[in-house]
Amino acid sequence: MLIFTVTALDHPGNAEKRAALRPAHLDWIKTEAASFLMAGPLRETADGPVIGSQLIVQAEDKAALRDILARDPYAKGDLFDAVAIAHFTPVAGAWLTP
Repeated sequence: MLIFTVTALDHPGNAEKRAALRPAHLDWIKTEAASFLMAGPLRETADGPVIGSQLIVQAEDKAALRDILARDPYAKGDLFDAVAIAHFTPVAGAWLTP
């Protein structure tokens, strides 16, 4: 399995759309739980509005990752203005088991 980071930034002014899609998005997260190492919202400040999503996902390859992401209600609902995908190789950090 490969590991990918996914940074998805919302279209500006889409807070209501995000809120409406959130229940279906959380259900999608549950169905894809085995693929996610981490997922959560992005904010410019700790208590600011959500501006996007950050995911760390494991998948067989980039095509499989894109298939997973295409099923996300946020993606289907055109919430995102930009999505950046990169291969990721964790080598250090508190979350890694020694």
